[in-house]
Amino acid sequence: MKLEDITGQYHGLWQIEECFRISKHDLKVRPIFHWTPKRIRAHMAICFMSLVCVRHLSYRIKLQYGPIYPERIRDALLSSKVTIVRNKPDGKYYTIPSNDSPECVKIYKFFGKNYSRTPFPGTSLA
Repeated sequence: MKLEDITGQYHGLWQIEECFRISKHDLKVRPIFHWTPKRIRAHMAICFMSLVCVRHLSYRIKLQYGPIYPERIRDALLSSKVTIVRNKPDGKYYTIPSNDSPECVKIYKFFGKNYSRTPFPGTSLA
């Protein structure tokens, strides 16, 4: 190979290493608590699909809003919570969204979901 080809391939190595880092640290692929080959393959397939989804999501959000790293995406989605309350007189349930991070609001908007702090009618979890 020519020297230019080798250095070009080497400069792309950071993407591969970033994928390994995301898999190991952000998506927590390991440890694997499976023993049969079928379950291990299924676990790895799910982890790979998670990696593909988070990489695609971070790429698409980067195009629209600027870079958001996979770790921030994970943290934003994990921190998004709602509280479900029941109005005793009429028995209806209402959902109250948490105060989400700016990254979480961007993810909501990316998927075409309106983010609002206003409570809305919901259903019970039972």
